[in-house]
Amino acid sequence: MGPVLPIAAWEPSGYRYPNVGRCPAGFRHGLVLPTGAGGPVADQGCAWLNTVVTPSERLVEVNGIRLRITEAGPTDAPLVILAHGFPELAYSWRHQIPALAAAGYHVVAPDQRGYGGSSCPEAVASYDITALTGDLVGLIDELG
Repeated sequence: MGPVLPIAAWEPSGYRYPNVGRCPAGFRHGLVLPTGAGGPVADQGCAWLNTVVTPSERLVEVNGIRLRITEAGPTDAPLVILAHGFPELAYSWRHQIPALAAAGYHVVAPDQRGYGGSSCPEAVASYDITALTGDLVGLIDELG
């Protein structure tokens, strides 16, 4: 695997999660990312919220292009790939990634080709369903 690149700003400083809310234990919480923190800070009394995982980013070469992926969770765990649609980014999965990683999965969300930090081939044919599927198959081969 390649080097792990830090996320410049996974969530803006001071961001308050919109679904302030409901953990499996039934507590109500407000997660807050203080300035300069690397990830959410949870209430000390809830074991579920204290397992929140901070994702990392890196570049992976697959199917002849370079994909920027956001990932979290143990790399030897079952692989879950979250694929965004148009016009989204891996960032769209920012709430699901930590929850799935905390549940024991290796979670990967790529910026699809042509989006975010991934390669942008010039040919329109490079964006057909065969190429997009090939990127995901390449990720599974590389990571899974």
